[in-house]
Order: sequence, then structure tokens, then C-alpha cells
Amino acid sequence: MEEKLELIKSLNTDDSSFILNVYEAFEKNKKLIQEKKKNTKIILRKNLKEDVPIIDLDKIDASKYLYTTMRKRLEAIMNQVKKLDKEEITKEGYTTKVIYEGEIKEVNQSGTDLVEIMKKLPKQKAVFVADKINEESLFKEEQINYALEVLKEKNIEGRYKKIYDIVYEYLMRDFISNNYCDFKNDRCIAQRNKQKYPKQKKDGCCFNGITRCVKLKKNGECSVRCMACRIFSCPYLTKMGVGYWAYEIPLFQAFLTGRQKSYMVARFFKTEETILKKLNSYAKHHKISREQ
Repeated sequence: MEEKLELIKSLNTDDSSFILNVYEAFEKNKKLIQEKKKNTKIILRKNLKEDVPIIDLDKIDASKYLYTTMRKRLEAIMNQVKKLDKEEITKEGYTTKVIYEGEIKEVNQSGTDLVEIMKKLPKQKAVFVADKINEESLFKEEQINYALEVLKEKNIEGRYKKIYDIVYEYLMRDFISNNYCDFKNDRCIAQRNKQKYPKQKKDGCCFNGITRCVKLKKNGECSVRCMACRIFSCPYLTKMGVGYWAYEIPLFQAFLTGRQKSYMVARFFKTEETILKKLNSYAKHHKISREQ
């Protein structure tokens, strides 16, 4: 694999850089899983000795939230890299074949949907139990713990703020740190390959036409933590497989109505405070969770 990666790097194209960034993203995820294993509170079923309330992670289905549309597309890219011979790498059209022609594998679903569990968590303290501690069980534990954090907040405003913080920080880590935009000489991958989109030079915001977003800091960072801007992927990246969808984010599905989700992901350049205020106003007609 290392030799293949070096050959891909030698191509020195935008597509080859994208493939390398995808590879690095998966490698970082592997390291993250190992860190989560060190800190997990999951008890292996064979080690469960007390008669205590449990949350059986093996009976929960989280496949559509873990194996998202984006993840399946990017895994298909990695599978293509592994499958193709080294001799093919330098051939014309190699990177196109890798990025756009990989087979997307569907994941079998079984068990109770994760979101349904998050909506109806037991009030009494329960322990997580699973046959194995792996990426899937760790993901379920993490998402349920997020839901518990939300439910600890005593009012609706606090709960929406907690949801917002958790999802926003996840998007920051997953999108920005993996360098999918791939800025070089102040131009992103889309600018270098789509002559008319977008027009402006690097300023941290690619959706604001030809005008610099007034809400950006001098270093190009967003000063208002707009969820719509953060969840947005340009058409160029979306075609390559990079994209986030509200219906694949468990906290959104568990605690927000369709109207709330639509507002949050479609109102660009709005401040976090403005978005949360609107969510709270919609909440008058929606019960976010069980009574405490």
C-alpha cells in the first residue's frame, strides 16, 4: 500500500491529492478508535457480573449513521486503490477511475434504530454491554452519551445549545482537519478545476459569490459559527463524495423536527444566536424529549 501511495503522490494532481487526503482521514480515524477503546465504559458481555440495568449495544442498529453516504463513497475510493495494480496508477484516467467508479457497498441493517434508543433512554443509570468493543459499539456508546448530555440540560434552550455545540465541533474536526478543500496558492480544489466557481480567493468561505463574507475573522475563520455554512459542501466536492446530510446525524434526528433541521442547514451566514433563537421558537410546538 505504501508503494501505491508514493506513486499516487508522484502524480501531483488535484485528484491524487484528494485520494491521499482521503487515505489520511481513514488513518486518523483508526487512531481515534484506538483512543476511544482506552476510555470506553463498555462492558464485554462475558464480563458482566452484576444484575444491573443495561443498554445492549448489539441490539441497536447504527449503520446508517456510522456508514454514511460520504463514508461509503470514500471507502469505495480506498477499496479501488487497494484493488488496482501498481502498474495502473500512472495510466491516464487512473484517478478518475478511483474517485468516481468505485463500488459502493451497502451495509445490512438489523436491530432497533439508534435514534429510537436516543429518544427513549432509561431514566435510571445503565451500563453499556456488547460482545465486542469495536468501531460500531464505540460509535453507539458515543452517540448515546451525547444524547444523555443533551438530556442533562434542564431547559429547551440549553439542550439546543448542547446539540449545536456537539455537531458543530464534529463537523469542524471531520471536514476542516481532513483538508478536503485543499487550498493551494489561495485557491481551493474547486476553483482550480471549475473556472467559474467560486470566484474569490481564499477567505475561508466558498459560498458567498464573489464577495468576502463580512463575518469572517482576519485569519479566514468564521466568527459566527453558522451551522449551514459548516455543513455545506460545494458541488465539486459533493460529486467526489464529500458531503454531510442532516438525516445522517443522530442528534438532529433524535431531537429536531424536520422544520428545525431545514432551517438550520439552509440559513447561510446566520449567527449561532440567531439560529438557536429560531429553533427555540419552533420548540413551542415540539417536545424535544421526555419530561425530567
